[in-house]
Amino acid sequence: MLAVAVLLGLVIGGAFGFSNRQAGANGGTGSQTHGVGQTTSSTEPPQTFWTVIMSSPSSEEKRDRDEAAVRARNVTDVWVASRDQYTPLATPFAVCSGHFATEEAAKAHAEEVRPFKIAGNPFTRQLTRL
Repeated sequence: MLAVAVLLGLVIGGAFGFSNRQAGANGGTGSQTHGVGQTTSSTEPPQTFWTVIMSSPSSEEKRDRDEAAVRARNVTDVWVASRDQYTPLATPFAVCSGHFATEEAAKAHAEEVRPFKIAGNPFTRQLTRL
């Protein structure tokens, strides 16, 4: 029950913006270069694309926790990849940010979101839909 309350608090906190800092492809303004290498936008990602992996959880519970934690840090374009939908993934899930056409754009985004890491440094990966 406590875990549910903590998760709900993270989601609500993210929605109300405990932090005024935003990162990601649609991030805020200021001296930082937000949105470097804008993500490709469509309802379905391309067959093959680059993304930034924020965490690689091994269970649904950890996946939900990590996704909520990333969203609470106001990282934009957060989504979850699963091994049954994308390859190559070493773990059952990956909490990701963005869909990029090039590795360089994904690396730039990884640098942007590095301050918001939750499970080690964010890293880039080229994924392909199955």
